[in-house]
Amino acid sequence: MDERSRLDAAFSEDAVIERMNRVTEALASFTASVVPLPYKGSTIEMFNRYVDFASTIWAEKLLEFSCGAVANFRERRYGIQAHCMRAVLENSAVLHHLLLDESFGKLADAWSRRLVSEATLRPAADRLHRFTHGNNFQWDALDSGHGKESELLGNARPTEGTVSQVKIGREAMAALTKTTPGARLLYNALCDMVHPNLGSNLMVLTTKTDRAACGQRQRSAGVRKEAVRWLGGIEIVLRDQSVPDLARLLQLKLK
Repeated sequence: MDERSRLDAAFSEDAVIERMNRVTEALASFTASVVPLPYKGSTIEMFNRYVDFASTIWAEKLLEFSCGAVANFRERRYGIQAHCMRAVLENSAVLHHLLLDESFGKLADAWSRRLVSEATLRPAADRLHRFTHGNNFQWDALDSGHGKESELLGNARPTEGTVSQVKIGREAMAALTKTTPGARLLYNALCDMVHPNLGSNLMVLTTKTDRAACGQRQRSAGVRKEAVRWLGGIEIVLRDQSVPDLARLLQLKLK
């Protein structure tokens, strides 16, 4: 079998779906327990609870979006599949970016020397708090039931205590690209697919009398071939980066 044939076999529908099933099983293993949101604090016990909560909630999201990508691929809803895959990639990138923070290395070093203090524990705990609470929307204004329109649209100044989100492109995706070079290309393609651009138009095309056409929810074989390739790319990120990163996140616990 030549290289092209091996590549086609590796990215066949059956092969990609089988690998996605395995990776979703791996993700599900991180969600076996119900973990309550801990109160923010600077004790070792609180930090360990926060690690459990962060790993579980990220695994739940990756699992949900991964299953959504597969389900919509099966239903030939490639636009929704693209949205799910983009969510997988963004959450994978933020997870990887989190683990690169120097506060965790300093905390681990302090723990090994039995020198953990407020000064070493607080930065790591704050990092986890940003990881789980970062946002770009005034949720407090929405929850209160009487927020101004500008607040609901995110145009108001952040309220005291608001945690800024991680910048996806400039911070998270840049970090992921260093270990997974193809991630940036995949991300750019998925962004085009979910925005009102040519990419999203291609998701709903078919062919009719040798010309591009659309309508009656028909989809071309060419679009499906591309959709399975992108799904295969997402599986590689999940398998080689996200699942190991979830395991590394749990290893931050101080035992």
